[in-house]
Amino acid sequence: MMLNTVWTRFGLCVGLVGWLVLGHLALASAQSASAGFSRIINLPPSAIGEDGLIGSNTQLNVADRGAIGFRFEAGAEGGGSTNVEVNVSGGSIGNFFDANDGSTVNISGGVIGTGFDAMPGSTVEISGGVIENGFEALVGSSVTLVGGEFLINGIAPVDPSAVTLTDADVLGGTFQDGTPFVFSPQSSDSINDVVLQTVALPAIDLTPITISTRADVAPNALRAGQTLTLEGTGELGSEPPSGPRDDRVGSFVAIDATLNIDGGSVLNGFSVLRTTVDITGGSTNGAINAYAGSEFNISGGELGPRLSTTRFNAFDGSVVNVSGGFVAIRMTAASGSTVNLSGGALSNLSSAFNGSTFNVSGGDMGDEFRALEGSTVFINGGRIGSRFEAQSGSDVTLVGGEFLVNGIAPLDPSSVTLSDFDFLSGTLEDGSIFIFSPTVGDSIDGVMLLPGTLPAIDLTPVLIADADDVSPNNLRAGQSLTLRGTGVLPEEFIAVGADMIIEGGTVDGLEVASSTIDVTAGEIQQVSLIDSTFNLEGGDVGSLNVRSGATVNQSGGTLGSIGLGENSVFNLSGGTFGANAIGIWADAGSTMNLFVSEASIDGVALDLVAGETFVVEQREFTLSGILADGSEFSFVNFPFAVGFPFAPGSTITVTIVAADPEITLGDVNQDGVVDFLDISPFIGILSAGEFQAEADCNQDGEVNFLDISPFITILSGE
Repeated sequence: MMLNTVWTRFGLCVGLVGWLVLGHLALASAQSASAGFSRIINLPPSAIGEDGLIGSNTQLNVADRGAIGFRFEAGAEGGGSTNVEVNVSGGSIGNFFDANDGSTVNISGGVIGTGFDAMPGSTVEISGGVIENGFEALVGSSVTLVGGEFLINGIAPVDPSAVTLTDADVLGGTFQDGTPFVFSPQSSDSINDVVLQTVALPAIDLTPITISTRADVAPNALRAGQTLTLEGTGELGSEPPSGPRDDRVGSFVAIDATLNIDGGSVLNGFSVLRTTVDITGGSTNGAINAYAGSEFNISGGELGPRLSTTRFNAFDGSVVNVSGGFVAIRMTAASGSTVNLSGGALSNLSSAFNGSTFNVSGGDMGDEFRALEGSTVFINGGRIGSRFEAQSGSDVTLVGGEFLVNGIAPLDPSSVTLSDFDFLSGTLEDGSIFIFSPTVGDSIDGVMLLPGTLPAIDLTPVLIADADDVSPNNLRAGQSLTLRGTGVLPEEFIAVGADMIIEGGTVDGLEVASSTIDVTAGEIQQVSLIDSTFNLEGGDVGSLNVRSGATVNQSGGTLGSIGLGENSVFNLSGGTFGANAIGIWADAGSTMNLFVSEASIDGVALDLVAGETFVVEQREFTLSGILADGSEFSFVNFPFAVGFPFAPGSTITVTIVAADPEITLGDVNQDGVVDFLDISPFIGILSAGEFQAEADCNQDGEVNFLDISPFITILSGE
């Protein structure tokens, strides 16, 4: 049809203008016209890198594919700028964006990174996009959130014209563009006198969503009643930008929804409110926030990355159940949350904060766990890591038996506190063993030991000789184990009151208390000893951490390094020790005894006779010589602040040992020759059941009928 009349064309123009005003332009209602700005910057095509700043009479427009680096300032820091405007409809602004006094910021799309601050004197309107955690609407700013479905702690706000959040408050809602958001002081947000402006929202599509491949287009959020399943090679969210704080929560938020992760990848963490999350596979990358009413069920997959700053935050009113998989980021249980660990593994540092509940019946608690004051922690199974902290005022209960403090039953099991060189050992209800001691970094204050039912002990000696042999995870009192061949022990193996013979195989980590370990071959990475004896005759040991009451006897093999705590002893008579012979640190109260055939200090030989012991008093020296087995040694000790030293208060002794007399097999009468005159003495010793080295002709450590044939061979000169 031809538009050939003036009135027809005029009517079309009026309609088009009305459509733009009521529809498209509604999302940027606060955006000013270009007039009045002496400088207008459009991203793209322009770009702003790190530490960017725009000043007075400047308008900045960020659209799709536009980007600003971290630490961006709209207006001068501290104020003084006027007529500064930032309009974001797409693209991204990096971490630490400050809207300073005199600036106006309108956000209708895009992604705003961690640490977005609306400073006093700024005007900010947000109607769409993603605002990551750490958003601060400071007192004196004018911030308006445009959207709907606003709820504070699950109920409609009493006064939407001035909303302030405190402590564990949670504000959830949906921006005008249909993107849900969650703000809470628990995740470093600060909301002060914010206006909630209600407008019409896009309709919710309740059709279940499945993301199976990288080509599938995933939403960046879920609203009430929606369900999403991630599987295969599907991806959710977006890659984090480079720069500081890449562990931040990413672009995915779910409120009153269901999220199933069976495969694929969540690229940059997520936050959920009143949402059920089931994780059976796949992986996540970044921090996770679980707000009130959310439930996480983790039975598989890996939640990462393994960074020291990245956290899985279980906030007030959330429940996290871990029965499998690996939570590679820090698990933090905040006040009012509950974490249940029955399987799988946690990262290297987990914390139960005041008011939280942490229940452990299985799985792996990670290498470091902290029960802070006011927390409740109940443990009746699972692996407890190498560092466990039960702070004063925490409520920690261990359920099991075989509890010993310094090797004896505790006087008051309802409240056990360890000091200095104490150690606590025991067995949990599932048979898992633990050892706690301040000397290895544990802190135990007021822990309750509650009797439980333990599995029966199998005292049958265990032999692990092949890589396919199934090894126990630990040894309880009275048990014994021999490792040889290509056998392998599980990582972080624990033994209490047990005996171990290592004739080969591989051990990654070993923690023992009140036990005896004999090593003649094999490879051990690291060992922690408390009140135990470690005999090293052969093999290769990486490092020994020798704590109170423990003794190490090295007569052979190779030892890389050793740390001696107070009341520990190291007897060295043979083998190879240390990288460049300096791999030792000895605390005050420790003792190192050297058994040598000769020794010198700073090049001056010690004038000692066999059996005589010399105490080394000085602390700056070079001590060298030959050990009793003929191995050379050399220790160079520097002032205590440098290197691996012998601390003041440690003891070093050197003892000269007599050389073993030469033995002539068969020379039973010891006249220097083997002849018929040795027959009668040999028969006498054999008949009496006595031992004489010359008569032990097969050199098996005994004199018996098995020595007769070798004796005849030697006597005949063959």
